[in-house]
Amino acid sequence: ERCSGGWRLRACCEFPWPDEVPLQDPILSGWLHRGNERTLLRLVNERKPKVIVELGAWLGLTTSVLAEEAQEATIFAVDRWDSKFLLDAQLPQYETAIAALELLRSGVSLFDHFLSNLWVHRSRVFAVRADTRKGLYTLHRLGIAPDLIYIDADHREAAVRSDLESCHALFPNALLAGDDWQWREVRAAVRAFVSEKSPAFKLHCHARENWWWLERCVPAHICEGRGTHELATETWMSKRLRIEFESATGKQ
Repeated sequence: ERCSGGWRLRACCEFPWPDEVPLQDPILSGWLHRGNERTLLRLVNERKPKVIVELGAWLGLTTSVLAEEAQEATIFAVDRWDSKFLLDAQLPQYETAIAALELLRSGVSLFDHFLSNLWVHRSRVFAVRADTRKGLYTLHRLGIAPDLIYIDADHREAAVRSDLESCHALFPNALLAGDDWQWREVRAAVRAFVSEKSPAFKLHCHARENWWWLERCVPAHICEGRGTHELATETWMSKRLRIEFESATGKQ
């Protein structure tokens, strides 16, 4: 059927679910530090996002937690679900996770396990099978505007930085948060991004509990004579991000 009538219908057409659950006994494994889970759920309960994007979903553990906690939210999980790619390009990320490494080498369909684990939430969870950059641009093309983006995909510094830049350019109003602050390359990418964009963001992180998130802020003098702090922040950030995005895409 032709897709029209809003982003939700467009999403249903772009990311359809199968007619039947792929697996009756799927594996549900993953990584979600207890401290990171507490912080993520606190952000969800405080900010009450209506649209959440998760970059890097694996078999759906964190996706399931988000779906159960944010029951009014629509969730877009972006992942390749490609074992060969993970073994070729991201092997260090899985070398210490023996069960995950065995799963990758077994040849099972990661995608089928994800779909089966999230089957009960299929009315409001969409599986976006793509690399993170392509997935984000697809969501932007469909007119989807996330309130929260959770970054937990490729942990290499260049990849994390690319995810941050894409989120920053395409979705200026989204809250950015992530996992694995204990990874050196993740820390380096987030710190470099915040430093370059200063004073747009304030970094919140916790080494032991393994989380980070970025608070948007601007210098006080920018707010003078412009109404509320929130309005000034929104106006200043929207203008800056629009200029950066148009420059990056070649638009004049």
